[in-house]
Amino acid sequence: MEKEKLRVGVCGLSHDHVWGNLDELLRTGRADIVMAYDESEHCRQRLQSMCPEASIATTPEETYTTRDVEALFIFGDNRQSGEWAAAALREGVPCLIEKPMAASSEAAENMLRASHESGAALMINWPFYWWPPLQEALRRIARGDLGRVHKVHYRAGHRGPKNVGCSDAFVDWLYDSKRNGGAALMDYCCYGAALAGAILGQPDSTQGHAFRSGLIPDLDGEDNAVLTMRYESAVAIAEASWTQQDEMTAYRASFYGEHGTLVAEPYHDGRLFLASASDPHGTQQSIHQPGNGFGTASEHFLRVIEDESFSVHPLLSGEVGLIAQIALSDAIRNQTVCGEYGQV
Repeated sequence: MEKEKLRVGVCGLSHDHVWGNLDELLRTGRADIVMAYDESEHCRQRLQSMCPEASIATTPEETYTTRDVEALFIFGDNRQSGEWAAAALREGVPCLIEKPMAASSEAAENMLRASHESGAALMINWPFYWWPPLQEALRRIARGDLGRVHKVHYRAGHRGPKNVGCSDAFVDWLYDSKRNGGAALMDYCCYGAALAGAILGQPDSTQGHAFRSGLIPDLDGEDNAVLTMRYESAVAIAEASWTQQDEMTAYRASFYGEHGTLVAEPYHDGRLFLASASDPHGTQQSIHQPGNGFGTASEHFLRVIEDESFSVHPLLSGEVGLIAQIALSDAIRNQTVCGEYGQV
């Protein structure tokens, strides 16, 4: 007998990452998108062109209180998404929410608490985790290949949301510090904060440094930032840029340990290098192909729901998401800001 497909709802369509994730979900053949909510008529029409049989909810609450929905994808702005996820988790609905988790550490704490109390699965989707070089690096670090890790570094950068083709609905809230939780610091330092949290845990202190270059005139917040996370015997640095004109230094992850250094290049075709005292210039490493449930966010989320023995990967967990959110929120509260337009 053919197994029934999981009935998935979608709450929020304004985050542009939603479309690739929904496409991956449908391609699994194991789920149907049965309902969606968003305020934007354009987003709703795009969803219906992808999933003609999906019903359109008139309120976000419909997507997680109806019996027709068994699991929820959440892709709204950071503030709304955090609120929706906490409410859905309290209803016992498993949730996949796009990074960084929320707009504040308080909202992230509410989500994690709701997940623990209801037992409903919570997964934070970090898009770079699906790159095989980074998965391999994390696997080797967990195995102890580097020994004790004392530094994590990650830089994320592009030419700015509008210049890289983000939709109007996405840009509207990325540029709104209340809906985003910040600007470039929240949007792009979050990746490095999550890596640090997964490997080093909760930092003892954080510091944010942000500036406005003036290259994005209609942006009130920062377009570049550095987040420093300090530990007793380690440090992590997350960099963000919305004004980098190239990708030469963007999206590379570097991990420094007592036995050597791992550098993971971005994307699915990236390479992984390991250097050590005996091999100071580094050698390219073999990369294992992703196993069952590790190819895409949808595959992972579905396996979490379908297989009780399978847990959310630590990097994608609410616990690590909260570590990252606290680091980001603290850094934003304590940040030094300068630039062409003076103090923020």
